[in-house]
Amino acid sequence: QLGVVGASPTIRSISFTEARPIIEQKHYLHCWPLATQVFGLFSKEVLVGVAVYGPASLGLVTRWGARCDLHNTAITELKRLWVSDVMPHNTETWFLGRTYGTLRRAGYKLIVSLADLSVGHHGGIYKAAGFTYVGTTERRHDYYLPNGKKVERFGAIKKGHLAVLRPIKN
Repeated sequence: QLGVVGASPTIRSISFTEARPIIEQKHYLHCWPLATQVFGLFSKEVLVGVAVYGPASLGLVTRWGARCDLHNTAITELKRLWVSDVMPHNTETWFLGRTYGTLRRAGYKLIVSLADLSVGHHGGIYKAAGFTYVGTTERRHDYYLPNGKKVERFGAIKKGHLAVLRPIKN
């Protein structure tokens, strides 16, 4: 059990409408992804964490799904994870670990995720949660119009991302 004073944290599926404002306000990307499964972490019935899973991008499925001999419907991607700073150390890992059973029962066999190097993420939470480092994604670049104005692509990646995989065991 997670060491939260006076509370036993609970995890349950939550609606997109409950999770979306939290992700848009508190997650560093401030945007909602394409989602299929959303989990909430509650302490004393207060929402203190959100994990959002969704369809893995075609590039991730093609690159790593084939290596694992999995069809894309068996692969999900951890799209967003936010946990309040009031929660104890390692809460993120504890939270993720408790979502795996529901994902497995939904037919998923593999979780993929990306750690954003451009904001200093290094994949430590993923490593602690049983993910395996498999490489980095390609860098993305900003574009410039003929008049010289810079147009940033949504999600422009300056350093690439660390890619990680986690099989969901039966």
